[in-house]
Amino acid sequence: MTTDVELISAGRCTGMVDGIIRLMVINCAFAQAHPAIPRAEAPHSTGAAIQVFLNWADDHPERWGDDFADGVMKAIQETFPCQR
Repeated sequence: MTTDVELISAGRCTGMVDGIIRLMVINCAFAQAHPAIPRAEAPHSTGAAIQVFLNWADDHPERWGDDFADGVMKAIQETFPCQR
């Protein structure tokens, strides 16, 4: 059975990933911006983006100590690169 803490944690994770994606998609729309600004095309869904991050994290255990948002951005950018 899922606890309240687990549900809150899952909601927090989903919300953070969704916010990161939205920012990266906006950055992609303004692709003439500095190349160091993280940007990406929109994934099919937030759930797909979370799975992309989980797969990326499994493939990069050396990055497990890094900031969560940095890992999400790297995974999304690699999988859904900005095409503009």
